[in-house]
This record gives sequence, C-alpha cells and structure tokens, in this order.
Amino acid sequence: MANSKEAQDAFNAGLTAFWAGDFETANEQFHHVLHYDSAYPEVYYYMGIICYKQGLPRGAINYLTTAIRLKPDHPDAYFSRAVIHMDRDELDEAMADLQQVIVLGGELVDEAQVRLEEVRARLGL
Repeated sequence: MANSKEAQDAFNAGLTAFWAGDFETANEQFHHVLHYDSAYPEVYYYMGIICYKQGLPRGAINYLTTAIRLKPDHPDAYFSRAVIHMDRDELDEAMADLQQVIVLGGELVDEAQVRLEEVRARLGL
C-alpha cells in the first residue's frame, strides 16, 4: 500500500473510475499513484486488467507480472495472467499460473481448478 495520502487518494479515484468503466481516467489515476509509490502491486494489477480489456494482452501480462513480483501471494494476478495466457494459447504458462492460484488458496481455487482441467485437456494431458 502506498505511504502517501496523495497516492492513496489517486488509487481510490482510480478504483472508482475503473469500476465505473472509465478506464482512461483509471489509468491516469493509477499512473499518478506510481509517481508517488512505484511499488504498489494493486496498481499494476488493475493496469493489467485495463490493458487486457483494451485488447493489449502483452501489456496486461507485463503489468500482472510486475504485480506478482511485488506481491508473490496475489492469486487474482496469477489467475488473470493465466486467463490471458489461455487466450493466447500459451498453455504451459497458463497451467503454471493456475497451479499457483490453487497453492495460494482463496476464492479463485474452484475456478482455477476448472480452468486447469481445460488447459490439461487442450494439452492432451
């Protein structure tokens, strides 16, 4: 979490815009957060989702990878990155991310298990 009030305010404004579907404003606010605190994993997570929704899967993967590097126990980031890898037929990468979601536990485990079976089937395993 960011240490400064400015970063927190920008993050909150970014989240509000994100959930309203205003990805341009959200992205601007998230970049403001990074100006104050470049080690803010949730910002990279949401920026990854924005990239994905804008049809920029490589950028999405890069942002999600940064979120994971900063917070290795972030199952949502692994799951989102796995979905993108699946869309790109990068099945080995998707499988690794889904397995990590299962190891970390939480709300996404059941969905990760379903998708993992899908990946295994696509790989012929």
